[in-house]
Amino acid sequence: MQYYRREYIFCREHVNFILVYNESKNPDDHTKPVENSRVAIGKYFSAKANKKFVRFDLNRFKKIYFKDIYTYTEKEFEEEFLANLS
Repeated sequence: MQYYRREYIFCREHVNFILVYNESKNPDDHTKPVENSRVAIGKYFSAKANKKFVRFDLNRFKKIYFKDIYTYTEKEFEEEFLANLS
């Protein structure tokens, strides 16, 4: 039990969780108007607050299991990380 506790503490302090999702399978279009409105509003206010918007309600795991959580589309991930490598 002590070992697991150390692992959780390490993850909370040092591990960032990054989810890269396929936008064509999880679109921001008119298939789910309520969900898409929530996403659009969330993105707007996150941008105003200079914070990253986290989709799929994954923020609830922040500080419980991970230091920070990020969600990116494939395109956003390429722009944010892969473009800087080349």
